[in-house]
This record gives sequence, structure tokens and C-alpha cells, in this order.
Amino acid sequence: MNVLTDLLEDYDYLPDREYVIIFRIGVLHLILFDERKELCGSFPHKYYMEEIMTEREKMLAGELYDCGDAELLTRWHKAKDLVRDYNHTDSADTEKKETILRELLGGKGSNLWITAPFFADYGNNIYFGNNCEVNMNCTFLDDNVIRIGDNALIAPNVQIYTAFHPTNAADRFGEPKEDGSFEFCKTQTAPVTIGNNVWIGGGAIIMPGVTIGDNVVIGAGSVVTKDIPDNTIACGNPCRVMRANQ
Repeated sequence: MNVLTDLLEDYDYLPDREYVIIFRIGVLHLILFDERKELCGSFPHKYYMEEIMTEREKMLAGELYDCGDAELLTRWHKAKDLVRDYNHTDSADTEKKETILRELLGGKGSNLWITAPFFADYGNNIYFGNNCEVNMNCTFLDDNVIRIGDNALIAPNVQIYTAFHPTNAADRFGEPKEDGSFEFCKTQTAPVTIGNNVWIGGGAIIMPGVTIGDNVVIGAGSVVTKDIPDNTIACGNPCRVMRANQ
């Protein structure tokens, strides 16, 4: 299909007018001017063009993306270096730790305390509110956004995942490359949101796409696969609401 030809055929009065063709937000537009060079119309073309997305944009949109993309790998390596520096900083050196967290994280409020060691994928997809405490040995796989509200208490060994993969092994890796080089497995993502005044018990696992409401307690060792509503205490594998949290 010749999009330009089809576009011109749509407007049989074009020979008498000047025109400009532009690409705006994924849609082909025709900008018409009269003989005085004044704008006389803007028309979206009937054919929608596929918007070109970066691998990072695909990742955050929840589409299949290439983990080996150069932009993503550059940030991934930077995050790993920052995490290494944080984990090896003297415990009492709060100024240096604050500097590292500001460079590592997507955003943070005041009074964030993270006990080393702490692990993340990209770091810049993690957002904290105010007055949050993360205990030792927590892992945040922030391939999509992890957003944590105010007054969060996250116990040791908590894992928050935003990435998942096709269950079929062939779909995960596809066909082997002819040159035998390594190819990252196919990946998709879904964000995790944790509300205000939430306590997540030790060893809990939060799965991709989960939202945990305000004033929630998640019991130690729970595997949270579905949303947990406000003002509840939940635990188990899979995690279920046990009672209201008054």
C-alpha cells in the first residue's frame, strides 16, 4: 500500500492548494493551505501508522521487549554498579547512601531507610513515599514501576517482581541463533503498587501486576498474586484476606 498516494487521492481538490504531510502521535496528518498561505484545514489520514516504540517504552507498556537492548543494558549495568556501591558503603555514612539512592531510584520522599544489602534491576522505576523502611536482603525487580506509598515497612527478604515470561519454553527463548550467541528470554511486565501505611512481612513475594491497598498487613512468607483491598490483614500462599485491619 502506498500511503502517500492513497492520502492524495482522498482529497481531489489538492492541486489547487499547497499541502504539508506530517506524522503526529502515530497518525498521518494532512495540513492544507490556501493560495494566501493561510491554514485552511488539518485532516488525520484514514491509515494509522504504527508508532515506533523504544524497548524501554515497550517494557513499561507491558509488551514483549528485548532485554538485551543497548539502552536497557546500559541502565541495568549502571543500577548494578550503584547497588554494589550502596551495599558496600559504611553503614553510618548516611550522606553517601542518600546520594546513591537519589541517583538509583526513580523518586523518593523524605526519611527513606534501606538496610543493605538491597537489590534492584534498573532502580529508576522504583518510587517511595515518605517515612519508608526497607530491611535487609530485599529484591525489587523493577522492570516496570514499583510505587510504594508513605509509612511503608518492608521486612527482610521481601521480593517484589514486575517481570514475567511465557510459560512455554520455546516461546521464552525462541529459535537458537545461528552464531550460537546468547539471547535474553522474552519478557513482559506489569507494575506493582503498594499503598500508604503498609507492612509487608519477612519473606513475602509480591507478583507482577498486584496492587496492595492502604493500611494493609501482609503476613510473613505470603505469595501475593492478586490485589489486596484497603484496611485488611492478609497472608498465605496464595495470599488471602484473613480479617479487617481496624
